[in-house]
Amino acid sequence: MATRYRWQHDRAVAESFAPPTCGDAEVRVRMLYAALDEQRSDGATAGVAGVGVVDAAGAAARQWLGRKVLVGRVSACGECDRCRRGAASACPTAVHRGAPDAGTLADVAYLPARE
Repeated sequence: MATRYRWQHDRAVAESFAPPTCGDAEVRVRMLYAALDEQRSDGATAGVAGVGVVDAAGAAARQWLGRKVLVGRVSACGECDRCRRGAASACPTAVHRGAPDAGTLADVAYLPARE
């Protein structure tokens, strides 16, 4: 089981959940540090970026095990026209951390593995 935190009435409440497994080209990052966003309109303060250590990896991403990595605010595909032009935040498949979830304040983050 893993733990995530939700904000309720100005305090963090811990919730346990069963984490998913890594896909073939994915890594799981155990979060060590998180950068916080300003408080949202729903009262939550989410982690939007952070640093962690890869503690699990799919078959095609084993070379990442044990490495310290930066987890950015946006996970984009890296392949579409917008990503190639440097506009990763406008990628149609981008995942923006911290809205509506805990982002990097969660214990782990699942990311695509790429250099």
